Amino acid sequence: MEGASGPDLSLSHIRGRSRDRSHFEQFHSYHRRLYERVEPTSATPFALSALQRAFAGVVLTWSRQQSAARVNEPDEYRPAVHEAFRILSERCRVVRSGVDADRAVAEMERLRDDLLKKWESQPQYFERFPPSPEDEYLMLWPGQYSTPLQRKRGVEVPSSLRQVDRSGELAITDGYSLSS
Repeated sequence: MEGASGPDLSLSHIRGRSRDRSHFEQFHSYHRRLYERVEPTSATPFALSALQRAFAGVVLTWSRQQSAARVNEPDEYRPAVHEAFRILSERCRVVRSGVDADRAVAEMERLRDDLLKKWESQPQYFERFPPSPEDEYLMLWPGQYSTPLQRKRGVEVPSSLRQVDRSGELAITDGYSLSS
């Protein structure tokens, strides 16, 4: 393997147990079979729904890597927000064309402006988990309770870009059982 500063060495200590040896010996074939079962899926770059879900998180991640300022100093982050927008817009125009690119860039402009407006409201924290109803955050966790003021001043930033169905709880009771 080639590391950041040169070659790396990875060692595994395998005891004499057959299960350990089998896992090591079958590693490549096991993963090849695993990947055979993965169904390919299509992705439309810069789709409006993807932008609405991911744009704020991508821009915030980029911005926070460009500055170590506190969350309540939005002017320190503004250049990085605009730079992230420029990079994404340029990439969008490479992979999309015509009306689709124009629509996506317009949506990114709207989302950027919304993010900057919310950031200017001087939130107390980038985020906290679990969130407190008394605090103000720039980043909100999807599916977590947030107050109307928090939603007005914050943006949802998912921890996963996969659109996964929410979980539900099931309770089995005897309430509807038939008596014999």
